[in-house]
Amino acid sequence: MPRQISGYEFHLIGDMTLKQFAELSAGAILALLCWSLPIMTIFKFPLVLFFIFLGISLAFVPVNEQPLDRWIINFFKAVYSPTQFIWKKSEVSLDFLERQVYLKPAEPSKPITSTNGKKLAEYLRTIPTTPLSPFEKEIEAGLQRITSLFEGLGIPSIPPPSPPPKIPEVKMGKHKAVKIDREVKIPKVKLPKVVEVEKKVKKEIKKPEIIAIPKFKRVPRKTIEPKFEPKLPMPSRPTTPNILVGMILDHQGKILPDVIVEIRDKNGFPVRALRANKLGQFRIANPLKNGTYEVELEKEGYKFDIIKFTTRGEIIEPMEIRAKGKLT
Repeated sequence: MPRQISGYEFHLIGDMTLKQFAELSAGAILALLCWSLPIMTIFKFPLVLFFIFLGISLAFVPVNEQPLDRWIINFFKAVYSPTQFIWKKSEVSLDFLERQVYLKPAEPSKPITSTNGKKLAEYLRTIPTTPLSPFEKEIEAGLQRITSLFEGLGIPSIPPPSPPPKIPEVKMGKHKAVKIDREVKIPKVKLPKVVEVEKKVKKEIKKPEIIAIPKFKRVPRKTIEPKFEPKLPMPSRPTTPNILVGMILDHQGKILPDVIVEIRDKNGFPVRALRANKLGQFRIANPLKNGTYEVELEKEGYKFDIIKFTTRGEIIEPMEIRAKGKLT
């Protein structure tokens, strides 16, 4: 059978290797040396037992399948080896930046002479011309139609300006004075057809009509006065002014849970919206501003009155709200 010979150890007696025999012998020799020391027996006996036990442990007692001598060596390595490493940046020179690049000087361009121009013209004449594709023919025909439309407008061409007259020079010592005889005016050109089209478009455009939007008028609704009951079973009474709390009951006085409560201001805009809990209790978190408000409640199958109340910067007692009855 194949066998790893690099880790092979010579066995003396049974499974005891030469290494184990050396460790056991070292422990016995140290124990004999301690016994032969001229000291008291009280100190010799523990030393002898320690070295005997150490030799036996090194030879025959493994820890986690590792010999004890390896554990001792690793312990001292861990104690005396460095535990803190400091990284220092090493400067690396970029060789490609230090290289010198030699560029070949460009040759001066030759001037174009008459002979070169004739040769270029002759070469261009020899290049065969490709016929236009159908798509290019359509583009060219479209461009011709566009130019014919502009020619049909009858826009007169602008005549070139007359050359300015010669200005005589008058010598005045070292300076020169210039005298202008007349001004050169460029005649204005009128576009008759374009002007007529602009006039027609201006006539057809009408001014926008301003429609007055009527102001919103709120229809007054029938409301009732609230009923405040300090003895309602609420978790805690309000201690901050303008905090609304309350409890909702049906027409028989039973708790009515999950009712939607909406608080509106005097203009009918909603300022708070919340839902009552399973015990019919509700409470707003932020105080209301001083003013008049309406409380509107909604739950499927029940009808409620609209409650109107006023806040004056005072603590509001718990409000008891009862349904008018069930909807049939």
